[in-house]
Amino acid sequence: MTDDATKLQWISAAQGWTRWAEKATIHLEPATDTMLDLAGVSPNQRVLDVGCGSGEQTVIAARRVGETGHVLAFDIAAPMISACEAKVLAAGLHNVSTRVSSAEMLDAGAGPFDAAISRLC
Repeated sequence: MTDDATKLQWISAAQGWTRWAEKATIHLEPATDTMLDLAGVSPNQRVLDVGCGSGEQTVIAARRVGETGHVLAFDIAAPMISACEAKVLAAGLHNVSTRVSSAEMLDAGAGPFDAAISRLC
């Protein structure tokens, strides 16, 4: 599938995905915590969230790295980034930045990072 086809697929699915993710979060939290543990995500770190979707794991990672850490969340679909930004704002977090980008086109100057995570991507 091309980047354009993938982008269109996720743009059209974003609203439904966001509603599903809100309901599924409670079931995904144990897997998310395990993912963050295995990636060694801890306070003061810089974390790259690949294919952040609607941002549930972004918020959990941002809380874990704390105010002195940072999470860069990116997704290929702008509506997913909008949903992620809304979750970050609602959580009162100020240590997250977002970008609309495919993994292949992410600016190499965005790093370095202590950990990279990806859930359901």
